[in-house]
Amino acid sequence: MIVESHFALFVIILLLGKTYCNDVNYDKILIASQLKLDNLKEIISRLNETETLKVKELNQCIADAKSLELNKTNLESGLTNITEILKKESKRVYDNNRTLNETENNLALSEKAIVILERDLKSNKTALNYKINELNGNIQMVNDMNNKIGKLNSTIKELNEKVRQTENNLTTVDIDLKKCEADIARANKTIDEKNNEITELINQINSYENTILELNNNFTSYADCCIATSCEMFGSSTDVHIINVSGVGAFEVLCNGKEHGPGWTVIQRRINGNVDFYRNWTEYRNGFGVLQNEFFIGLEKLHHMTVAERQDIYIECEDFNGYSFSAKYDNFTVGSETELYSLNSLGTWSGNEDDQDLLSEHVGEKFSTYDRDNDSDVDDNCAETLHGAWWYIDCALANLNGRYPKNAHESKEGIFWYGKTERYLKSVQIMIRPNRLSASKT
Repeated sequence: MIVESHFALFVIILLLGKTYCNDVNYDKILIASQLKLDNLKEIISRLNETETLKVKELNQCIADAKSLELNKTNLESGLTNITEILKKESKRVYDNNRTLNETENNLALSEKAIVILERDLKSNKTALNYKINELNGNIQMVNDMNNKIGKLNSTIKELNEKVRQTENNLTTVDIDLKKCEADIARANKTIDEKNNEITELINQINSYENTILELNNNFTSYADCCIATSCEMFGSSTDVHIINVSGVGAFEVLCNGKEHGPGWTVIQRRINGNVDFYRNWTEYRNGFGVLQNEFFIGLEKLHHMTVAERQDIYIECEDFNGYSFSAKYDNFTVGSETELYSLNSLGTWSGNEDDQDLLSEHVGEKFSTYDRDNDSDVDDNCAETLHGAWWYIDCALANLNGRYPKNAHESKEGIFWYGKTERYLKSVQIMIRPNRLSASKT
């Protein structure tokens, strides 16, 4: 724009100069001026191009400045987002550290529990190995029987051959044929007997297989449990649970925390006569029956449970007339097998006066079965006489392990409680629980 103004001024001066310079050689001046004018136009053209480039550069600078301003805004926004992300990550790291500390504490507790479980599992593996060895012995018996059967089959084949030969000479050897038939009959009878024995052995094997399966299931349960020493931790449950008692390890018990408060373990139950209680010493030592039906827990378990912690014992009875009564003692203790599982103490009795305290006089007596006469009667074995097993003196006024009675007028071999009234019992349930549970309620 400035160059164009200068050019216009130059033209005006040139015209004015023409007016006042008529005497000068005008043509020369005009030619010279034209040359200068052409040069000036070229200069003006180059200046205009330069100005256009400068304007483009200026516009580019302005665009670059705007772009930089936008980038600055984006960077500030990104920085704000990064700050928020850092805050969230810091909180997450803090939470993860706290979770890690809790996990380490839980791991320490789990390691302690694993040590206890490994010790109990080792104990139960020993019991399983004993059962497996016993099963292997019975399998060997089956193998021996199979060998005998093989021999008998060979004998049968020989006898059948004799029969065939005898049939070819039937007219002349009738006497020998009858003898062979007699031999076959005896062999068949022997085979039937052996088959019965094999069937019985197979049933035993199936029973052992069920026992092994039950033990395997118990091992699974032991991995989850094996920390309870009584029914206390199972509250009001009336189901079968697993407890672990020092000296005998883990085993199943029937709990009854519904009727008389938590912690009661059922140690004996008579309800229908499905289980025979006329058992030998070994069976009473180990226990027998079905926990969901009728059973006796076992003297060895009772010994260790009662020496591990002071126990109450609670006896519930019902006769055939629907009359119910109970007796409770607060310090029940059973001796070891070396002491013949003697009734070492019962403690203080509480119950119905009409039905009396019939057991305290038995304290100090040893346990008797029909094959182990440990009672005080010098003439008779009370276990045989009363068809039961108990801490007899010279027999007893209570026989809770006697023959299950058929009616209210059963003989003296039945289940009875002779208080002020002689009662033949339809049901009996005996339970124990730690004495401290009763003491805590008083």
